[in-house]
Amino acid sequence: MATLRMQPPYEVPGTAEHAEYERLSREILHCLDFDRAGRIGDRLRELRGAPASVEVVVEAVEDMKVGDVRYAVPWALQVHGDGGYTILADHRVDAEPRGTVEMKVVRRVDGFAVDVRPCFRYAAPTWVVIGRGLRALPVVEVAGEVRLAEGGDVS
Repeated sequence: MATLRMQPPYEVPGTAEHAEYERLSREILHCLDFDRAGRIGDRLRELRGAPASVEVVVEAVEDMKVGDVRYAVPWALQVHGDGGYTILADHRVDAEPRGTVEMKVVRRVDGFAVDVRPCFRYAAPTWVVIGRGLRALPVVEVAGEVRLAEGGDVS
């Protein structure tokens, strides 16, 4: 005995829903605007018949409280020519490491402590300070080796 299964419109090639689902699925992969990504995710869930999310909360470095441990991308760390370090205030942090979000960031009373050792699997980390006028917060301790790129822009 054969079983018939009704396909939802987003799974049927040639339908408008399928085309929209495919387009949005590709777009969300490269979306850097968190608000737009949230709206895309809601629409994808709606097309699948799932309820839309209520709100996406994104925590930044500057939102961390003393004692908090979070993870950020290594390029949130700025290396200065004088040997000092800062971390970009508005960079996103996550509660767990995932993908390139693997630099451990600990909020201390006197600033931030970071551990760049997990980032070595990509390459020996070399950061260049790019962009001036970005809001940066003090980093008082760095675990792991960090080098300034040759000929890099320094602040």
